[in-house]
Amino acid sequence: MVEKKVIFKSSDWVWVHIHKVRFHECRRSKLMLGGDDPFSILKRINDNVYKIDLSNKYVVSTSFDVFYLSLFDIGDVSR
Repeated sequence: MVEKKVIFKSSDWVWVHIHKVRFHECRRSKLMLGGDDPFSILKRINDNVYKIDLSNKYVVSTSFDVFYLSLFDIGDVSR
């Protein structure tokens, strides 16, 4: 099975799959929502890493591996 490489463009909107370990200040309970509003891609750093516009809401690195991102689809209501 050939794995399809995901490539985002600058200004694409993506979901960042939040993990309690990485966002521990914002997620104190596993019962809290697992996501937030979609975020904009600022730039592609390399094939696997993208810089995301977090709007200073989180005190974490703004660089994310493509593994933690999925394209935001306006018609998608199943967060």
